[in-house]
Amino acid sequence: MEENRKLPRNIRQIGERDSLYRIYIEDYVDTFLHKLEGEGTTKAGFLLGETVTLEEEKCWFINGAVVVDDLCGKEEAKFDDKIWSQAQEDMDAYFPGMKICGWFLKEPDGEDMDFLILQQIHREAFPEGETIFLLCQGNELKMWAGSDGELSETSGFYIYYERNKQMQEYMINRNEGNRVDAAIEDKTTRNFRSIMVEKKEEAGQKHNVAMYRICAGLAMVVLVLGINNYISYREMNELATQTQSMEGQVEEVNATVINEALSQEQNDSAQGSHGATDSSVEIQDEEKETESTNITEESKENESQYQWREMETQVNAGIHYYEVKPGDTLIYISVSIYGTTDMVSKICELNEIDDPNAIAIGQKIQLP
Repeated sequence: MEENRKLPRNIRQIGERDSLYRIYIEDYVDTFLHKLEGEGTTKAGFLLGETVTLEEEKCWFINGAVVVDDLCGKEEAKFDDKIWSQAQEDMDAYFPGMKICGWFLKEPDGEDMDFLILQQIHREAFPEGETIFLLCQGNELKMWAGSDGELSETSGFYIYYERNKQMQEYMINRNEGNRVDAAIEDKTTRNFRSIMVEKKEEAGQKHNVAMYRICAGLAMVVLVLGINNYISYREMNELATQTQSMEGQVEEVNATVINEALSQEQNDSAQGSHGATDSSVEIQDEEKETESTNITEESKENESQYQWREMETQVNAGIHYYEVKPGDTLIYISVSIYGTTDMVSKICELNEIDDPNAIAIGQKIQLP
């Protein structure tokens, strides 16, 4: 048993840690000692278990106890042969393989046996080897340990939990066949279940937190992607709208230039026909004037075409300009180009014009 024994994990410390002795009492034994009833009489018995060396320290593991009769109440209290025989029979029946590690005494409330008597009983029963003595007074436990019959009180010990079927069976038989666990809660099972429930709840909480973080991260990614897609969609729509607007402006300018050229040709034809009815001198003067006019109109047409080409080049470059002509106003420019007067304020703002009527002939105005 020593090779398989390990320090228990689920323990409860009573008192302070003792510097010399490490004593572990199983919870069923502790429950048995507290519930031991004797109709107000003192009860005694043997503590059973094993001693092992763990972490370079000698440890007692008490996982059994048997009650003996007729120890107390005699004129001279001691463990006689009859008591030892009775204890051995119970050990063979319920605790095979265990050894006696010491003894216990359960006193009712109000009783207080002289410790010198207890020391003498212990010295006669255990004259050799290391043994322990446990005194249970009401709900209080006190522990002594020593060797060769001598005892010294320990500062504390431990209660540990495990499935102790041997002690449970012994407790059942002492209660005349009634199961003790029906009246005494199985602390080992309760403690184990409590630990499992806590671990399960902790694992569930960690799982929920992890899932929440994952969902929050995915939601954030979807939101960012959605915003980026929306921004890209708006930028594409604005670019398409600007392109259509520029194409419309180019078509309007082309139509204006073509109309001006056709009108100019019709005026030239009318002037030539009227001059043919005059005298030869007037015809010559008229021809000169017509030639001069034609040159002037041709220069204007070339200038208009040059301005259109310049404007078209600027439009294609993404910048819109308009050169002010005689009689132009910002309202006329806004209506002729955009078909509305709503752009006057934007033209003034873009060109830093404070007075909409204060524009000069030949001034280049950037169009929004």
